[in-house]
Amino acid sequence: MGAIRNVFLSVLSGAGLILISLASPAYSQSTFATLTGTVYDPGGAVVSGAVVEATHIQTNYRHAARSNESGVYVLAQLLDGGYHIRVRAAGFKEFLA
Repeated sequence: MGAIRNVFLSVLSGAGLILISLASPAYSQSTFATLTGTVYDPGGAVVSGAVVEATHIQTNYRHAARSNESGVYVLAQLLDGGYHIRVRAAGFKEFLA
């Protein structure tokens, strides 16, 4: 009975080592955000070339992007927290949020 127990413990230990070696590392979540949107005029047409600016309230750090030909903009790697948003385009009134 002792020999069977030793074999069982050896197999169990080996299986445990294999499982530990196959485990993938846990990566932390990012603390950055991405803000994506589309700029439209009052008539519903997209506005290309608009400058979208996000200002981090706590640090006053500004990040800006320009809308593409489809009116789409992407502000990436934004810090966690609140932002003031400003949108400017030639021929349009400035938008603040």
